[in-house]
Amino acid sequence: KDLLTALDLLPESSNKSIASKGAAKALLSRLYLYMKEYEKVIEYSTDVITDPNYALNPVFEDMFDTKLGTESIFELNFNSSDQSGIRNWYNPNGGRGDLTAHESFYEEATANPNDVRGELFGFSESNGHYQTKYKKSGGIDNIIILRIAEMYLNRAEAKAYLDDLDEIDGALYDLNIVRIRAGSG
Repeated sequence: KDLLTALDLLPESSNKSIASKGAAKALLSRLYLYMKEYEKVIEYSTDVITDPNYALNPVFEDMFDTKLGTESIFELNFNSSDQSGIRNWYNPNGGRGDLTAHESFYEEATANPNDVRGELFGFSESNGHYQTKYKKSGGIDNIIILRIAEMYLNRAEAKAYLDDLDEIDGALYDLNIVRIRAGSG
């Protein structure tokens, strides 16, 4: 109920660091997926996917280098005065490096040499494998909360539950958009 009210009250905005109609629709897509209301998932995911403010970044890794880029629907925006500290948790070089990948996860993530997501790891003798997507020193990495790829995946899952597995416009189509961009398709 709150998200539907927010959808009515929030502005249409291309500013990805404020609550907007696009962010409310993205959250509704996620909520309805949890609630197994698949037609609504498809409706809200499609609304976001067709919104010209959002588009998959053609280069996967760039979404972490570009603040408030086309991939983002909503992200927490940080700068040198208002720092995120996220790098501190992941990167042992200048940070704590507490959030490392289990070896089995790392092996699976790097198994496909064409999958660019496997390139987002570093290694430290003391910490093991860690994510390098948050790499800006000074605490200025933004944190992406909602992104367009999730909308494709939500819609794909909803279509799969409705037995629409078609490769032209069904679940496999949406899934492959995200997989191919990452190099795993």
